[in-house]
Amino acid sequence: MELIRKSMFRYLLIILIALFSMIFFAPEIAAKEANVTVTIEIKSFLWIVSIVGGCIATTLAYVSYKKYKSMKKKQTNDKSNS
Repeated sequence: MELIRKSMFRYLLIILIALFSMIFFAPEIAAKEANVTVTIEIKSFLWIVSIVGGCIATTLAYVSYKKYKSMKKKQTNDKSNS
């Protein structure tokens, strides 16, 4: 159980780092290449997308962990009743 929790946390951390780098560094790199400045509206939109996406990812991770925990408990109870 602990191993799955650590691996799930590791994957979630990798995803969050990748999203962070794509959201905050990609527009600036593209703007430098095109000699165009990034507007405030795009940055605020990206902030909203990252916050909402982070909430969704966190919720999905929490729900999957709770489901895994309940399934493990059910399997343990079934084995002890047999």
